[in-house]
Amino acid sequence: MEVKLLPVLNRQLVSLDRLRGADQLGEEFVRSLKRTYQTYSGDTNRYALIRELLDLYDILLACRPRMANLILDLQKTLIFLAEKENAGVLDLSNFTDSLLRLKKARMDRAGEAGAEVLSRGQTILLHSHSRTLKFILEHAVGKVELPDVIVAEQDQNKTTRLMISLKRCGYKFKVVSEYSLSHVLEELDFALFGALTLDSHGNLIVGPGSSALMCQLSRARVPVYLAITTNKLSFWEDSFDAAFSELRKKERAGIEYEKQVFSHDLIPLDVCKGIITERGVLTPPQMRMVFDKMQRAFLDREKLIRSLV
Repeated sequence: MEVKLLPVLNRQLVSLDRLRGADQLGEEFVRSLKRTYQTYSGDTNRYALIRELLDLYDILLACRPRMANLILDLQKTLIFLAEKENAGVLDLSNFTDSLLRLKKARMDRAGEAGAEVLSRGQTILLHSHSRTLKFILEHAVGKVELPDVIVAEQDQNKTTRLMISLKRCGYKFKVVSEYSLSHVLEELDFALFGALTLDSHGNLIVGPGSSALMCQLSRARVPVYLAITTNKLSFWEDSFDAAFSELRKKERAGIEYEKQVFSHDLIPLDVCKGIITERGVLTPPQMRMVFDKMQRAFLDREKLIRSLV
């Protein structure tokens, strides 16, 4: 079992992402920053605050997979400090409120785009459970005719949370094993998934098991839609790595082995028919154009941050 600080933090972030989803993790991270600012008793000089936040920023950059929305919020915070003379912890606390408002507005727009997609089908497949998907399901209630849902069963906790969301919203649904999807393919109008991020190589980082299902659906010509807001895009050039390794033993067989535990799957963006974002429903080429523009802006901000110290 890994005991070093970075792998342990990495594992905790991955576990929280799986449990709560990237959006809720990002919101809780910002709220935690706000509470930290409100109780902070260290050096409140602007440059001291920049150094402290930059240390945290670099730690998050070292995690695999990187939590892009957490890093983006820290990057924006560092730019805020760089541009506002005499900024202190009270200013940082107020700035976190603006980040939370931006998150809500972003989710509202994604919800509208997602509800329009839901109106296109009579029977859809859901596998992932994320806050974005949950919000889309809720946003569609009372606005469009709700489709019937087939849930591809996966991790028990996520499947349970997905069923709870569907029941509360009034969707009719049934559950099938994710390994038995071939038996219901003909019933589906389309499938809807969530994702952790989109990387610079054009790969979507999705939950465990989603990649195989998306490939199967694509081969069967079932349209695949994916919901992701643009605060989750990963602009780095390095490849996706294992989150951590575990040393395991089979005592009866006398075997000891190392198991690499990957936190997520990868799937090419082109598998999707449409990507639901706060900017509307984009095709893969349109999504790449948005990504490239945002990547250039992100890297410009990164250069500015590195010039601060």
